Amino acid sequence: MAYAMGGPVGMTDVRAKDTPPISVNAQDNMLHIDNSPFRQEYKVLLCWDRGLTKGPDGQNFVFLPGTHKGNRNMRHDKDGNPWSTENDGVFLTDKALSDLLDFQKTVRGNSPTIVEVEYPAQPISVLFSAASLVHHRYRTEYGKPRSCIIAAFHLTAESPGSVINDKALNASRGLPGAVISCRDALTPSAFISLLIHEASRIEAKVGEIFQDNADSPSTSSSMVDIDALALKPDAMARWRETVINSPSASSIKLKRHVRLSTTKTRMGRDDLLIQITDVMVYDKHGLLDLILYHHGHEEVRKPARKLIWSMVPQQITTELAAWIGYGARVPDDVFSFSVADILEPQVLKSRADGLAIRVGECLHVATRGSGHAHAADRIRVWHSFHQLLIDLAESIVRCEKVETYILTNLFVFWTIHHLLPALDSETAMQGVEVGILYLRCYLASVLLVESA
Repeated sequence: MAYAMGGPVGMTDVRAKDTPPISVNAQDNMLHIDNSPFRQEYKVLLCWDRGLTKGPDGQNFVFLPGTHKGNRNMRHDKDGNPWSTENDGVFLTDKALSDLLDFQKTVRGNSPTIVEVEYPAQPISVLFSAASLVHHRYRTEYGKPRSCIIAAFHLTAESPGSVINDKALNASRGLPGAVISCRDALTPSAFISLLIHEASRIEAKVGEIFQDNADSPSTSSSMVDIDALALKPDAMARWRETVINSPSASSIKLKRHVRLSTTKTRMGRDDLLIQITDVMVYDKHGLLDLILYHHGHEEVRKPARKLIWSMVPQQITTELAAWIGYGARVPDDVFSFSVADILEPQVLKSRADGLAIRVGECLHVATRGSGHAHAADRIRVWHSFHQLLIDLAESIVRCEKVETYILTNLFVFWTIHHLLPALDSETAMQGVEVGILYLRCYLASVLLVESA
């Protein structure tokens, strides 16, 4: 990986996921390249059949060999600086997929090849260039549940910092500790020294991998021939249908009769909280379309975004309760909605931009007093939410789909909610005001779509 990328590499993210059978057009399920257009990003994906020491047999990783040789279309601002968006790296239409397969044929010189990493014999890992190789998590209604661990790697020169703030790891001189701890200190000479120290173990593992390539390996590690994993024509046709026609998260929500609208004219606060929670649980998995910067500053917002994604229903209900009724931020007597709550995107952007400026000032003051590690960690999270607020505000005026507009409103609301503890009293009041505005806009938009 380091050789391919041209320098020392460090882990920038690591996650574990369970993936049950379902067909849905949500984050990572769609055919895409990762959101790192201006820097290299490699990932290691370890997959297995959930709960078993077997390889994946459903919800599999799929990739298109050769597509890493392509280039993403770029946009330019008025000063000529390049930028891109998340939607610029997804392939959801029949034309987009046909163009992609035509490109693959050009660079490989053979018929379209789709590789599905289904390998029941044993758990399997994949190393790939996530920012350039077209891939996705092939979610279907059939097949077994899959578990995975996925780790992302960047060049240390392009992505300083550390995955975790652990002094024991920072003090470690081993290769694993160096890769996941302080990337700033991992210079080329230090990295090469670590590789030399581990050379005998690396040599032994490489020898083990190439010793046996049979379908039932006699060693714990072996290389798998991807040609054997390529989809046959019938399977490829089913795959194409899934890529193009998988339903959105909001479509599944409506199909399962999860709605905010009701025939009741009034509803108790607890029932209202549960009903809103049920809707948000689906909507938060829709597709945003955030900006991607030429200097890679979108990395800052990723932890905050994942915190919102990972909010479980009970957490949503509990934290939403602070905003609704009983003297909370939105009193009962004003908690009714109409199309008047749906504001022009430019108005929403202006209010969020103004709040983001005030948040930045508050965080500047807070940073000066962050001597303790716990305080520093908390402030890093707040900075992540601050960047997410800035980028959501930028994107609200570019929403091409109603679903994206609704989701952007929802994410702005939860971003403000998580930032409130970082703010002084005056800015917090402004935050509550803007948060209510976005919450009402989100809920009114959901009701409008349900009535269509």
